[in-house]
Amino acid sequence: MEGVKQIQASKFPARYVFIAPPSEEELERRLRGRGTEKEDSIQKRLKQAKVELEYAKVPGIHDRVIVNKVSSTSWVAGKLMC
Repeated sequence: MEGVKQIQASKFPARYVFIAPPSEEELERRLRGRGTEKEDSIQKRLKQAKVELEYAKVPGIHDRVIVNKVSSTSWVAGKLMC
C-alpha cells in the first residue's frame, strides 16, 4: 500500500496489481496453517491486511485486483496481464 502511494506520487508510469485473498477468513486460515508465526504476529498481519483490503477498494488505485484462490493461478493471471 505504501509502495503504491510512493510510486504514484513519483508519476512513474506503472501498472498496479493487488493480489487479494478470497476472504479475510481464508487469509487467517492460510496464515495459521503455515504454523510459522506467533499469535501476535498473525494478529498484526490480519489488522494490516484489513487496511490494505479497504485501500484496494478505492477506485483508480489499482489497475487490476486478482483474487488469490490458488496461488499458481494468480501468478499466471498476473504474468498474462503484464
